Amino acid sequence: MALPRALAVVGSLVLFASLAHSQTPTSPVAEPMQNSHTITDAKERATIIDKAEKSYSSLRAQGLTGFRCRVVPDFDAMFKTLTADEVGKTQILPMLKKIRFQVVAGPDGGAAVSHSNDEIPPTQDVAVRVNQLTGGVDKMIDGFLRTWTNMAISSPFTGDNTAIKIEDFDAFYRLSQKNDSFDVTLLVRRDFTIEKMDVYLSGQHAVLYPTWDATPKGWRLAGYEGTYGEESGSKTPLSVKFAYQDVEGFQLLHSVDVTMSLPSGTVDGTFHVPFVFTDYQVTKK
Repeated sequence: MALPRALAVVGSLVLFASLAHSQTPTSPVAEPMQNSHTITDAKERATIIDKAEKSYSSLRAQGLTGFRCRVVPDFDAMFKTLTADEVGKTQILPMLKKIRFQVVAGPDGGAAVSHSNDEIPPTQDVAVRVNQLTGGVDKMIDGFLRTWTNMAISSPFTGDNTAIKIEDFDAFYRLSQKNDSFDVTLLVRRDFTIEKMDVYLSGQHAVLYPTWDATPKGWRLAGYEGTYGEESGSKTPLSVKFAYQDVEGFQLLHSVDVTMSLPSGTVDGTFHVPFVFTDYQVTKK
């Protein structure tokens, strides 16, 4: 487990939660209850981490050094769950559909989201509301993209793991690290897929339950469910699903489906928006 990657995932949940309304957490995955022992032998620790790292599909290991692409949100689907007035339906929605969102990613998983808009808002009120919605969409893209890049461009176990505590259960490994600033725990199956990521950071608590696809090149992130909120408070749930496409031999995002909750009065029930990724330009070794 590379701690910076675990904390980057928390950052993605923070961005989602900045849009969301606290809800009751989803049911947790059961913790392993078997007897355990802590692995202290340096060679055994290194072997476990090496096997874990090599079990994941890594775009960087396959030669990818970066990419840029367009991201197209399905604003029609979004507005079906938003409580929109007539101005929203007739003026704001058409403007949103003309905004161009772009992503640029580098070899270490770092990514930037931007958008451009050539349309002139008819009123100040429309301008403010369009800016609020595009800012929210920027945060959503940035949020799920941080999680995906940290688990897809390189292995989630890449990095300095010398300070990690490794415990061996019958069915799981538990990897953890704690100091005055954070407390990170991963539950890892014997096939090295991450079952659960649990992070306390700066008074916040984030939990992530990833799902994985088996591919010839290793485990690939299929999606995740998660919760985020203040450590002692209720949590915001979200669900993200990934679909892939072949781009010059690399498995890159084709679509991302996001489901989450927003403050009451903003949405009718569950907030849902799909995103499609197009017009890729990749750089490689």
